[in-house]
Amino acid sequence: MRNMALVLDKRIFHALNNYLCEEKKFLFGVLKVKSCNATLSVPFSKAECKYDGYWDDTTGISEMCAIPFQTIFDKGVSLLKMIEDAGEDGWTDEIDDHTKSALIRLNEYLENKDRHVKSLLTVLNMDDASETDISVAFGEHLLGLLAPGKTYRVDGRSKGKRRCQCGCDAFPAFNNTGIGHEEVWHGYIDLVLPSCPSSYEDMPSIAKIVVQMDEEKHSKKRKLDFDDIDSEDPRNLPRPDINDTVESEEDSVSTEEMTEIEEGEEKKTSPGGKSIVEVKQVLPEKEYEQALAQTIVFSLLQKKEHPEFKHHMIPNIVISPKEVEVLLYDAENDILLCGNRFRLFVEKNSERLTLFDYSIVFLWMVLNYKIFCSFSKTETLKHYKSNFPIFAAGKWEIYKNDLKSNVAHFNAVENSPNVQFFLQTSVKLLK
Repeated sequence: MRNMALVLDKRIFHALNNYLCEEKKFLFGVLKVKSCNATLSVPFSKAECKYDGYWDDTTGISEMCAIPFQTIFDKGVSLLKMIEDAGEDGWTDEIDDHTKSALIRLNEYLENKDRHVKSLLTVLNMDDASETDISVAFGEHLLGLLAPGKTYRVDGRSKGKRRCQCGCDAFPAFNNTGIGHEEVWHGYIDLVLPSCPSSYEDMPSIAKIVVQMDEEKHSKKRKLDFDDIDSEDPRNLPRPDINDTVESEEDSVSTEEMTEIEEGEEKKTSPGGKSIVEVKQVLPEKEYEQALAQTIVFSLLQKKEHPEFKHHMIPNIVISPKEVEVLLYDAENDILLCGNRFRLFVEKNSERLTLFDYSIVFLWMVLNYKIFCSFSKTETLKHYKSNFPIFAAGKWEIYKNDLKSNVAHFNAVENSPNVQFFLQTSVKLLK
């Protein structure tokens, strides 16, 4: 269609140019699997997936191999830049209906941003908000509105099913979100964001909601006061090794500050020789491994169900009341990526929080990955595979051919004794 009568909000271009397209600000680190229990019948809650980043020390300084945001989402970045260059009079390039619908969704969200932020904060600051309540709030007032179809499903096994607690009275769809296979990794997804109407190819996304339900949940510390936010530089480092570079909820630091900051007298040395601090991580290691397992299984499932996809770089959005991190797995080429953690909210003035505009645009592109992700650098990464198929070799045929979706219940499977058991038995028999 030509001459779209739609002038996009200038905040979209500001977010794109000042944050998302600055090469060092939004990166996806390249990961490899070191060990995992993918051949066992375990739910995601018990999934183990140890990992490391790929490192490059050709310059004498060890740096993690990473890919800029705009390289992976080049199609989306190019589209917005084309629209910006065309000016307020609109543009004449042909844009398909699905891309137009996605642009309208983004524009509408920004136009109603204050209302949705108020709804989000109402729920996130409730002393008695459950993980289900928070999942519904994110679905109803952020992710669901940016996703194709403007809809979402919540895990039907969630406890405390009720309407959105912000006061909008919306009641979400609680349904089956189980994925995987009972003989390998399997489990239930917090949020599934379905596709557009049936006329459009299915392009679901998933989101993992991370809420630490501890003694601080019912205290004032849980309130999103964000006195510590650096509104000028709110990003975090990519996750080359979670044990080396993690960030606390209290300490938001820039890339430069991360190399110098100390916590007490303990400091750790990175592979590049720089001093970094080990601090409390926002996303617990166990939760992160679960998210990696979900990402891999979901992408393999999409490859099985939709082999016609031009690419299989499928996202998992890991979101907490304060931060977001996106994982990507390309099931076709075995490439596993981990994005920067970044803040959701910024203090607009001394009394009010709002969502970062760049976080909205970022999530919008990720949720519409089928339209905006045009990753074509797989040849460059052919030596940077995650090696997951190697670790899953004993059950690889299940991962390739037998994964299931929309599962309500997984049958119990007894795990066979592992290799070590057989080796020990063999030694005894030879004596």
